[in-house]
Amino acid sequence: MVPSRVLRSPTQRIFAMARALHRRLRICVTLAILAVALTALAQEAEIPEPYTDGEFALVSDFMSYDASIPLDAAIVGETEFDTQTRYKVAFRGSRDEIIPGFLSIPTEGDGPFPCVLLLHGLGSGKQGWWDDVPKGSAMSGKLIARGYAVFALDAKYHGERGALNRYEEPWAMFGRSEFSRLRALMVESTVDYRRGLDWLETRDDIDADRIGAIGYSMGGMMLYYLAALDSRVDVAVACVAPLMGAPSSSPIRVAPHVGDTPFAMLMGAEDQFYTETQAEHVLGLIPGPDKMLKFYESGHGLPVEYVDDATAWIDAHLK
Repeated sequence: MVPSRVLRSPTQRIFAMARALHRRLRICVTLAILAVALTALAQEAEIPEPYTDGEFALVSDFMSYDASIPLDAAIVGETEFDTQTRYKVAFRGSRDEIIPGFLSIPTEGDGPFPCVLLLHGLGSGKQGWWDDVPKGSAMSGKLIARGYAVFALDAKYHGERGALNRYEEPWAMFGRSEFSRLRALMVESTVDYRRGLDWLETRDDIDADRIGAIGYSMGGMMLYYLAALDSRVDVAVACVAPLMGAPSSSPIRVAPHVGDTPFAMLMGAEDQFYTETQAEHVLGLIPGPDKMLKFYESGHGLPVEYVDDATAWIDAHLK
């Protein structure tokens, strides 16, 4: 398939900015509603116990996938920016669903490039990492400038996969306590990134031996599971990951199983979705010696400085 080349006109850029503003407003509403629903849970809930080795083996089996299923990957679009070429990819997920994603390659430098996975938060999507939700364009731009390829997918029920959620905002599932669909969101989206790693390994312009990952909010929750399940993740940065959600999906359950993966936690001191004590407890559960916890004077929306801290952590372990 011959990819299409898209050059943004001034009018297209204006519409893109308008869409980005609308998306930011949606995120703000989402966070406000979730804050009301989950603040009491974070403050009062008992800290769940981590999975034992036997329990984690069962979780690993439950979240496994058949790697022999063909990816049928195709580049279906191409957008040129000043510093990067962004390819739109579509590949087959483990449940026969087509997974859309973006892969951006720096225009400067010679490959193969180390690659950083970007896992978005609830109510956002892959596009948010280029539309500043939250500070997404700063993150992707900084990584590209540092010589990394960037890979981002739409999580289940998000972005171009919104039809699976009847085009409702994903947070509505919390209000209806649709826990089976929430579990599908976490499990299948994590497996999608593992399938994405399979595809990245086929590309000559990607150094598959140098893979990092940065997750924000819900994406940070998924990153704990991805790092625990897939040794191809060489370094991880989990940002404001809610720690006290449903016990079955809490990062606390898998924190001891991320092994020696260098792991950074970038957290807001005033975040409604955990306490500082809970975050410090999770740090203590991570077994590797190379780990870091940093608090910012913020809530769930971190200041833009988190971009520098996240990329510095990636640099320290992939450069």
